[in-house]
Amino acid sequence: LGGDAENGLTVAQLRAGAAEGRDHIGARLTAADLESSDLVLGSGGDLAIKGLGLARFSRQVPGAESAELGGLDVAALKWIRGGDLSAARAALKTVRLVSPEDRSWALTQIETGKVIWDGGAHLNVDRLALASLSRSHAQAEEWRVHAFEAAGLALTLPDALSVETIDRKSTRLNSSHQIISYAVFC
Repeated sequence: LGGDAENGLTVAQLRAGAAEGRDHIGARLTAADLESSDLVLGSGGDLAIKGLGLARFSRQVPGAESAELGGLDVAALKWIRGGDLSAARAALKTVRLVSPEDRSWALTQIETGKVIWDGGAHLNVDRLALASLSRSHAQAEEWRVHAFEAAGLALTLPDALSVETIDRKSTRLNSSHQIISYAVFC
């Protein structure tokens, strides 16, 4: 372990059975079974990791959005704060986000190959496998996706999406909006 908050931090190997603390706005953070090798945190917030495993993580703010994560495995990840993100392989078991307005997101089992994001409008994923993704809102807006696989996924916001191959098992959409545009490629 070397460095400090002002100049950055370098960790050759890190293992923690359990950790608890608070972030800069007072949110309660808990983590269990964290293991990382070759972790570098730059003074500006940049992050580089070779090997990261995390069994469980949660962030809770009273009266605000809460987040729970269960099972994360990353082979390599590099993030420049406010900019680029790249990951060699990432596997995530469960994520759940809940807001005080009764909006919730739930994701179960996602695996990616190489991911590159420029921090703005462009996202490229060479392989993506998703077991389940759902979003719901107290005012009847809802969508769900089950068993989605894609190869060669490229997204340019606000409206350009290209996918080389998609295999979609089931999808459900409900919305209070008057018009929904929806396309499936198999």
